[in-house]
Amino acid sequence: MLYQNAYTAFIRAVVMFPYTLYDVTKDTDKMPASSIFIPKNNYYSQLATIVDRVTYIGLTELLIPTEQVSFQHLFRLLDVMKDPRITGILVEQQVDSLERQGSRDSTQRNIRTLLESAMEVYNQEVSMPIRRARVMLRLLEVLYRAENVPAFDEVHKISQEVKNLLSADVRTCLISFELIFLADFHSRTSERTLS
Repeated sequence: MLYQNAYTAFIRAVVMFPYTLYDVTKDTDKMPASSIFIPKNNYYSQLATIVDRVTYIGLTELLIPTEQVSFQHLFRLLDVMKDPRITGILVEQQVDSLERQGSRDSTQRNIRTLLESAMEVYNQEVSMPIRRARVMLRLLEVLYRAENVPAFDEVHKISQEVKNLLSADVRTCLISFELIFLADFHSRTSERTLS
């Protein structure tokens, strides 16, 4: 019961965070989660700690399925947080939190599920091609280390979508990320075809 109360309180804290006061959406348009939730950024750092707690308690202590721990699912269930930029960056922070825990198979499965959840947030209807490409590249990395390697067609389909997303028109402030993602895309797909 103690963990359930803590889990509920942490979710409320994430929902009640003053996103507009700190203009989170402006920052999410410019930076990935790993750059937003850094220790020197005190407010976002506190939010990251709460997101990490929700993820840890939900998955480890309460044994809630990963799909249900994702903020994409939680916000839809609670009918709050309609901004996909904030929802997506919080799901990406959940992934970062799990990546710090190591590379056990169960952790990798949870990361994969959360990345797929982030892809739902950054779907084709929402115009966030750089974010979707970033999440897809991270998913390719997880698939590379997975026990059950997906069929080449699935991997090729993901890599092709990344290439298409990055060749689309991108906002001027994000153009520098395009070259980084393209280089990352080529290195990951070449590793995949060589193995």
